[in-house]
Amino acid sequence: MKVLLVYTNRYRPMAPPPVGIAYLAGPLLREGHEVRVLDLMFSSDPEGELWRALDEFRPDVAGLSIRNVDNQDMRHTQYFIDDAKKLAGIVHKAGVKTVLGGTAFTTFPAETLQYLGGDYGIAGQGEESLPRLLASLASGRLDRGIPGLVWREGGRIMANPPDLGGYRSAARWDLLHLNGYTKGFLAGSAVTKSGCPYRCAYCNVTTAFGGELRPRNVGDVVEEIKALKAQGIRIVTLTDACFNVPSGYAKEVLNAIIDSGVRVYLNTTFVPVAGHFDDELMELFKRAGGIYASLGAETFSRKMLKSYHKPFTLDDVLACAGLLGRHHIPFMVQALFGGPGEDASTLRESLDMLRHVPYAEFTYTMGIRLLPGTLLFETAKKEGLAGDASGLFRPRFYISKDLDVPWAERQIRRTMLRYSYRGLKMLPVAARCALAGVNW
Repeated sequence: MKVLLVYTNRYRPMAPPPVGIAYLAGPLLREGHEVRVLDLMFSSDPEGELWRALDEFRPDVAGLSIRNVDNQDMRHTQYFIDDAKKLAGIVHKAGVKTVLGGTAFTTFPAETLQYLGGDYGIAGQGEESLPRLLASLASGRLDRGIPGLVWREGGRIMANPPDLGGYRSAARWDLLHLNGYTKGFLAGSAVTKSGCPYRCAYCNVTTAFGGELRPRNVGDVVEEIKALKAQGIRIVTLTDACFNVPSGYAKEVLNAIIDSGVRVYLNTTFVPVAGHFDDELMELFKRAGGIYASLGAETFSRKMLKSYHKPFTLDDVLACAGLLGRHHIPFMVQALFGGPGEDASTLRESLDMLRHVPYAEFTYTMGIRLLPGTLLFETAKKEGLAGDASGLFRPRFYISKDLDVPWAERQIRRTMLRYSYRGLKMLPVAARCALAGVNW
């Protein structure tokens, strides 16, 4: 069959490449399908480009990858599903079957299929399920046992449990045109593993990618980095909910990158779980090309760490932050304010603790996006702030009733101004980016 894979994401502040599509392409080609990728990230006329691709390629099936429902920002909310709906409508007008997928679809499978008018969908991993669906459609008899399959039957939308077994094939970056991404700081992505064993209160990674760590073949990770560099990507994100857990595997990945001789700049996320960060890890990260990191803490209040069900203590957070600082690795803090129990005292505690956290960049979110399957959603229901999970398809946010938001915003801005000089730590990163031709 002729399969058109469409990357619908056009949210450009981070501009991540079509990672999921890169992993789907290989299995489809092995099954004998003809594959074309349409990446609309930088398109000035996405609807026109889709019409042209449909007219020129004449696909049997169009797979629409939907990464985000919205930008998860309570203060400046952007809703993306309406744009995806327009694209799905074009595919239908062209008489082509649609298969929906991506993280947003996995989070809201029935709601997305209904709203976009899709024919089918695959929630979770698609490397095995999508080829099975295509074979089923070619035979004229729908295989209702496909993991993650979402379909219509008898006026209802049916859904199977997703495949959350991790990425089992190598990404085919050679099939994609990444010219538009070469100047982006977060443009290159190499997935090291999927899933997460922790269940932070607000996070749906366990439901979208599985509750177990699924490490990938280290050799595949290295080859993907090489493929990205061959396309002009110079900065690669080691994409992982908790890269340094377990630390032994993280060190294996970094050693393999060093031994391969591939020269790229790296960034990733370190979570301060005790026993999974040390001097050796930081030294290997720098030797492999590491120039920047994110500290996955989200709060510096003891009470809020417990509220968010974090698998570490404030002492762990301060230890990991200090280790990054001693190794001169500039890192970003992304704070979440407004969760259950947040009040003036917890906010002051977090802001006061920043004197001990030698970050280079600080960003924050006020209010937390409610997602189905999370502990925070259950809390919101108990407090009468949310009803059925389907109501979350339109953005809903949790904000503590005990927090004076305007006051909190003023305190946060004052603290950010007080420590604004720390941005100077980004000068070495900016210099490296300039030499690599990357916009910072």
